[in-house]
Amino acid sequence: MKKVLSTLSLFGCIMLSLTARAQQVKTYIGISAGVMNPYSEFKQADYGTTTSPNNKAGFAKKGPVFAIDGAYYFYKNLAIAGLVSFQDQGQLNSDDETNLSNGYRENFGSYQSTVTASNRYHNINALLGPQYTFTYKGFNLDLRAMAGVVKSLSTPEIKVYLTNYNGQQIESFTQSSSKSTAFAYAGSVGLRYNFGKVIGIALRENYVATPTGVAITTSERNTNTGRLVTNQRISEFQTTLGLIINLKTTEK
Repeated sequence: MKKVLSTLSLFGCIMLSLTARAQQVKTYIGISAGVMNPYSEFKQADYGTTTSPNNKAGFAKKGPVFAIDGAYYFYKNLAIAGLVSFQDQGQLNSDDETNLSNGYRENFGSYQSTVTASNRYHNINALLGPQYTFTYKGFNLDLRAMAGVVKSLSTPEIKVYLTNYNGQQIESFTQSSSKSTAFAYAGSVGLRYNFGKVIGIALRENYVATPTGVAITTSERNTNTGRLVTNQRISEFQTTLGLIINLKTTEK
């Protein structure tokens, strides 16, 4: 995150030095697609240890992101920007299932364990916040700070089945798929280039995070032994490329 902030500051200083002459900024709307990369604990894929299970690991994977965004300029280069995006953050693979299975078996002291996972991380971001644009010839550098919500459409559903030496069940529970909503914040840097008065392209990098995470519930569990997820924090970088349509011109 420090690296991202340093990069934003550097770009800002460079572009500020290039805005000596009057430029025009235009209210716009755009569509884009790209790649989502999970970050921090959301990306982690380990059970932890028997004494310190990792309840924060999300087992998320790289996936596609699709977005609609835009900005309304209300005073010179200052605008209100909005972003709505859909992202697929993957699902648990066989290695993840084996990792969790081994961890639960050790924690519960069972003879055998089986973990099966279904569903994927699917969610929608809806964010709003201020944007400032630095201009140079046909280029526009956008810096944004936004806040809003992440609406989970689904999260991985994980079923755990544990048995003793005689094949008798000693524990069985399910971490359910979540459809909860959580507060989110984001930072963004984008570079736009206008081919003419109306059409342009935009390359954008977004960082989105949920400080509390989406709520997760587990059913039919008789003990809190081992890994137990109650909230899944989401943090990700989104790299997108798309088309923009310029609507209204504002002059300095």
